[in-house]
Amino acid sequence: MSEPADARALVDEWLAALGARAGLALRLDEEGVCGVGHVSGMDCAIEVPDAGGSVYLRAPLLAWPARQALRIAGRCLEAQFMGLGMDGASFAIDPVDGELVLWQAVRVSDLDEDALARLVVGFIEAAARWREDLLHLDAMPQGSDPAMPLMAGV
Repeated sequence: MSEPADARALVDEWLAALGARAGLALRLDEEGVCGVGHVSGMDCAIEVPDAGGSVYLRAPLLAWPARQALRIAGRCLEAQFMGLGMDGASFAIDPVDGELVLWQAVRVSDLDEDALARLVVGFIEAAARWREDLLHLDAMPQGSDPAMPLMAGV
């Protein structure tokens, strides 16, 4: 691939194929972004910006700050320890939308059509599990922290 436009065209082609398999019309818009919804209710943005050859995935998990922000932040930081179970994804706070998000960046050159499909499906499923876990944790009374699974998984 010689230019970011090539990366966009390639990812757009792969998204169209994934969409055809799922019965959805998936494509990058003029800004290089594609929104994907999942039966779990989880939404995901897939982006290929002008500035490089990477695919970025982003899924909102919950509004930030959460009711129990310290507890949620602690759970997220524990999960990030040495990347165990995160499969390359990370947590971040989106200051514009006021959300805790799960995000991941992958070089387009490291992907093909099937790898992108596995990445997107796996990412959305993991984000849905994380959202459920974090919302449950946020709703629990103070002092009742359940143990975190060692390999929570992305």
